[in-house]
Amino acid sequence: MSASVTQSPSLSRTALVSLLLGLASIFLLIITGVPAMVLGLRGLRAVNGSDGRLRGRGLAVTGLVLGGLGTLLTILGAGAIVALRLREMSNRTMSLNNLREIGVSLNKYADANGHFPCGTWPSLTLPEQRRVGWMAEVVPFLGEGTEANEEYQKLARRIHRRKAWDAPANEPVVQTVVRPFLCLGHPDFRPNTPPGLSHYTGLAGVGTDAPLLSRKNPRAGAFGTDRGIKRREAQAGISFCLVAVETAYDNGPWLCGLPATVRGVPRREEELFGPERPFGGIYQGGFHALWLDGSARWLSDATPADLFREQATLIGRDE
Repeated sequence: MSASVTQSPSLSRTALVSLLLGLASIFLLIITGVPAMVLGLRGLRAVNGSDGRLRGRGLAVTGLVLGGLGTLLTILGAGAIVALRLREMSNRTMSLNNLREIGVSLNKYADANGHFPCGTWPSLTLPEQRRVGWMAEVVPFLGEGTEANEEYQKLARRIHRRKAWDAPANEPVVQTVVRPFLCLGHPDFRPNTPPGLSHYTGLAGVGTDAPLLSRKNPRAGAFGTDRGIKRREAQAGISFCLVAVETAYDNGPWLCGLPATVRGVPRREEELFGPERPFGGIYQGGFHALWLDGSARWLSDATPADLFREQATLIGRDE
């Protein structure tokens, strides 16, 4: 008489490996997620077709689900990164276009008046910090050929240039947001919230006293409180004379001159660009700059400070 022995089902190694890979996909995402799904399907098929010789259906299903979750998280994360990258590229393109529009407007002003605007409206009675800034002269030229230009011209006619920028008469203008003066990538971008700020600043030359320098001073740049330069004064050429840059530092109303829209480049500081620095700080790795000829392009945060100072002067070198 012989006794029959019933053998217990064996654990499917494929199902077990699927589970382990699925657990790992919580941290390694798609790297182990896809193998977990493949092995989970194989393990599930093997268990179902084993006629009870294999067990581990739950392990295979769990590995399959966890692998799918890890893969999904990878896809969602990659999609989010791509979306953020595309948004940044769009914002950078818009900011570049803003500077180009400002550059075109500055040159149209120079064509009409024979010189570029002063950094602030000249005055014998107002201190420099309270004077209306150069952007007031840019406004009527913005968006020429479009419907927006009519509104900009109306806004320009409301500016009381001989009064302080913060005088009650200029309050309605200060509260008006001018979109070309705002950078979409700025961390505090609020296009519908007054007051109207500027995320761009004009360069007065080298040194904190640069706005007050005479036009003959070798450290003088494009914007001085009382100097409206002519193209020929840019000795290195208008293609090599910086006039304005993006900044996230100490932004102020676009109608204001010093220090919101007119600044000198620090003479000794080497860390000029990036967050909490005088220039840039809106985008990672660099910023947009405008030259006197109206061209605008991207500059790296690694741009040598001495080179930047040189191009911020009319003579094209740092004295």
